[in-house]
Amino acid sequence: MKAKVIGQKIVATLIIPCAVYLLFLILRPQVFGQTSLIWTLFNQSIANIIMAWGLSFEMTAGNMDMSVGAEMILGSLVGCMFAKTLGIPGIILGALLVALIIGVLKSVLSALINMKTMIISIAYTLILGSVGYLVVKGESVIITSDQTTLGKFPYTLIILVVAGIVMYVLDRFSVFGAHCRALGGNENLAVVAGIKKKTVETKAIFICSIYAALSAIIYLSRGAGTAAQTGLSSMSTVFGAMTGVFIAMILVKYINMTVGIVVGVVSMNIITIGLIALNMPSSMKDSVNGGFLLLLMIINDIIQKREADKLYRAASMTRITEEQAVAAE
Repeated sequence: MKAKVIGQKIVATLIIPCAVYLLFLILRPQVFGQTSLIWTLFNQSIANIIMAWGLSFEMTAGNMDMSVGAEMILGSLVGCMFAKTLGIPGIILGALLVALIIGVLKSVLSALINMKTMIISIAYTLILGSVGYLVVKGESVIITSDQTTLGKFPYTLIILVVAGIVMYVLDRFSVFGAHCRALGGNENLAVVAGIKKKTVETKAIFICSIYAALSAIIYLSRGAGTAAQTGLSSMSTVFGAMTGVFIAMILVKYINMTVGIVVGVVSMNIITIGLIALNMPSSMKDSVNGGFLLLLMIINDIIQKREADKLYRAASMTRITEEQAVAAE
């Protein structure tokens, strides 16, 4: 039985990314037939994986924060400015400083304002985008080539592993992680049971900000520069991470959330690279990504209904057996 469970987890972990990769391997073997592409796909997914880990606690609790992309960009802008005088430590300091300030402010406002996170996050996105524009005065900012160390192997992998371990511990073993799942499962029942919703939400927001800072460090170090994004344009940077969390939520009964997010983000990155390799028009890429997620949700819904029907039939057979036993007596 234990071997069967392990087998199911391995299949659940590999089936989606392998199926998507195989599809594009058939369609574009010149690109996807290169073994080096596998590492490239994973390496390019690291920043989004970290951001998705941070988002997962809010999303598990039933909230959607669309401002994380703007927060990450602001962190990279400030980190870039600090790097001019402090070098690589300035990148880390700038990103974490933004995370601490914005994380605390958002947490305090969340505790004071009784409003859905998704609605207020749009306001945050607009404000943070404007702040970023003012910080750099509308100009693109860059770092020197010797300051891009944290965007290279093995540093990206070290950041990923440390962030993943913390994510796993918080999700699997902490009371905070259990409270997030309880609020997402049945908010009213969780509140009646004594879980303080606002306290959990404020913690989730702050943790998300810290992970956004780590993502900003990699994002800046990898691209050697960045620019402010005003309006709602920064939301596009968070969609890949959010989609990864959605896929992880579908897989969570087979594998834990930490690994599920890696699977989800990498799968979406494979699709993105695949569509580029197929010369797909940019206007069609979002439609394909949305259709892929919709397909997974439909399949998951069908599986859940079948499992529910199976449990119902088993319960019915048990009830009939008990009634027959009582009648026989």
